[in-house]
Amino acid sequence: MRVLRPQAEATAVDSWLYRLSIDGPTLLGTSGPDELLSEDERARAESIGTLSANGRQLRDRFCLRRAILRIVLARQLGAHAQALEFDRRCRLCGDPTHGKPRLVGYPGIDFSCAYRSDVIAIAVSATGLVGIDVEETAGVDVREVEGLAATVLTERDSQYWPPPEAASDAERVVAFCRAFVAKEACGKLTGRGLVGESQVAADLSLSWLSAPTGYLAAVAFSPS
Repeated sequence: MRVLRPQAEATAVDSWLYRLSIDGPTLLGTSGPDELLSEDERARAESIGTLSANGRQLRDRFCLRRAILRIVLARQLGAHAQALEFDRRCRLCGDPTHGKPRLVGYPGIDFSCAYRSDVIAIAVSATGLVGIDVEETAGVDVREVEGLAATVLTERDSQYWPPPEAASDAERVVAFCRAFVAKEACGKLTGRGLVGESQVAADLSLSWLSAPTGYLAAVAFSPS
């Protein structure tokens, strides 16, 4: 197993970052990704496979990410990966499709998962709430993030977003991505996304993870 950053806080939250292309085959062993998925996940994978010309690649990557998530959670719980069930019912409105994912039958376990390109990030805690995010900085055009910054960053966040005359394009991309990753991790902790990022508990902690070159990753944790 290749764990790029095995733990954020040894007693509070465990976190992992994997490269799908490098770590996927090792984690799966002789199992195919599809073998570990639920019927709903397989149906979703087939739907993804029809979306575009590279649908097959997107489908295979989706299956691999879901299989790795199941393997990691199963190892933490001492369970069978294929037997795990997930509930996405929103705790706020009751919608069964868009809430923060939860494990059925493990009320004391919270987990979070994020992915970008070839990297998947996973966090698990038995003592509180977690949220994790990973973003790619390599090859990102500063013009792309300038539009997002105006929409996503609050006045408080803007102090971390340097003007063009104060930093290079590459430095501005990294600065934006750091702010965005932090907001996403906190928002995933609450299950409200970026909208709920400002509503996290006062005792929340944010840890930056050791990510592959060209990526940024962070995990948020709250014992409440």
